[in-house]
Amino acid sequence: MNRLSRAFSVFRKGVDPAVSDSQWLTLGAQSSSGTSKRELIRKYSSWVYSCVNIRAKAIAGVTWRVYVKGGADELVEIEDHPLVLLLDNPNAFYTRSELLMLLSQHQDLTGDAYWYTPTNGFGAPGEIWPLPPERMKIKTDKTSFLLGYELQNGTETIQFKPEEVIHFRFPHPSDPYYGASPLAAAILSVDIDESQHKFQSNFYKNSGIPPLALETDGDVLPALRTKMREEWSENYSGSKNSGKIPILSNGLKVKPIGISPSQFNWLEANKSTRDDILSIYGVPASKLGLVEDVNRANADANDYTFSANVIEPILNLLDERMTKDLAIKFDPRLIVKHDSTIRDDDKAEADVAKVRLSAGMTTINEERLAEGYEPVEGGDEILVPRNMVTLRDVIAGKVNNSQSTQTMTPAEDMTNP
Repeated sequence: MNRLSRAFSVFRKGVDPAVSDSQWLTLGAQSSSGTSKRELIRKYSSWVYSCVNIRAKAIAGVTWRVYVKGGADELVEIEDHPLVLLLDNPNAFYTRSELLMLLSQHQDLTGDAYWYTPTNGFGAPGEIWPLPPERMKIKTDKTSFLLGYELQNGTETIQFKPEEVIHFRFPHPSDPYYGASPLAAAILSVDIDESQHKFQSNFYKNSGIPPLALETDGDVLPALRTKMREEWSENYSGSKNSGKIPILSNGLKVKPIGISPSQFNWLEANKSTRDDILSIYGVPASKLGLVEDVNRANADANDYTFSANVIEPILNLLDERMTKDLAIKFDPRLIVKHDSTIRDDDKAEADVAKVRLSAGMTTINEERLAEGYEPVEGGDEILVPRNMVTLRDVIAGKVNNSQSTQTMTPAEDMTNP
C-alpha cells in the first residue's frame, strides 16, 4: 500500500479510539485556543456551518488563471499548460470545486489546509490530494526551519518531504508554523450557542425543567418514588390526560416549578451569539438571508464588502502560496492569479454609458444591446447636446432660447435648425 492509500485510509477507518485528545495535542493537532483540531472540526454545524459554507462556496466559484512573466512586469495568460490542467482536474476522485471547498473549510475550521502533490514521470506534480489538517504535524529541529510533515494514521506515522506538501494557513501572530483558526477565536460564542440549542431541544423534548414536583414531609423509599412517578405520568401527563384533576393523599403536595422570563428569552440570546460568530467570519447577515428589510442597494453594498474585505484577501494568500509552492515546480516564471470577485460598480458603468451617449459616441440601442435589452424605436439616432456650442455661435446669435432648454437632440436635426 503506497503512502497515498495509507494516508486516505484514515477516512475509511475513522478516528482511532486509541489516540486520545491529549495525545493529539502533542502531535501539533491543536489550535491556539488549546482546543484540539479534531474538536474544531466537530463544531462544523449551526452558524459555523453557515459561515464556513458560504465562504467555501465563494472560494470554489473563483476562476484561477496561469500567467507567465513577460517584459516590463507584463503578465501573459497561458491557457494550455500542465499546471492549468492540474488545477482544473486535480485527481481522479476530487473535482476542482470540491478540492477548493475542502481547502477553504479546513482553513476556516482549523487555520490550516494541506495539499499532497505527488510527482509524475516528468518530475512535476501530477495530482493534488487534500490531507486532514487535524492529523498533520510539522517537523522541525534546531538547524532546519522545516524538516517535513507527518500524518498520524492511528498507530502509523506517514512521512512527507517539505516539497511534497503545500501548506495553506492563516498567518498566526505567535506561531510561524501553524495557522490561526477563525473558529478558535469564536469558540466561546460557539460553545454558548451549542449549549443554548441543547437546552432548547431538551426543553421541548421533555420540558428540560420539570413543570412540577410532588412534596411530602416524610421520606419516600426509592421503589415507592419510582412507582409514584410512573403513576403520575400515566394518569396526568400528555394531551390525553389534559384537564384531569389529581387527588392527593398521605400529605403529598404539588409544587409548581417555574422558569424565569430571562430563560425564555432565547431569541435574543441566540441572536447575540450568532452575530458574534458571523462577525468573526466576516459574513454579512444578508448573505445568509437573515435581514428582512434588505434591498438591492444594501445587498450590493454587503456583497461588495464581503468580497473586498473577506474573500479577496484570502484569495491573495492562496494566489501567493500556489505560485510559491506549486507553479514554481513547473517553471519559476509562472504565476497563479485569480479573477477578482469584486463586481463592477453598476452606477459607475451607468455614468460611463451616459457620457458615451451625450458625446454622440453610441446610440441608445447600442447601449441597450450591450446590457442585453431589446432595441427601441428611434433608438438608432445619435444624440448630441445642444448646450455644447462654440463661443462664436453664441456671439453671432445662432443659439436661441428653444435650443438652450433642450439638452439632447438627434444629430440630423442639427443640420436643419
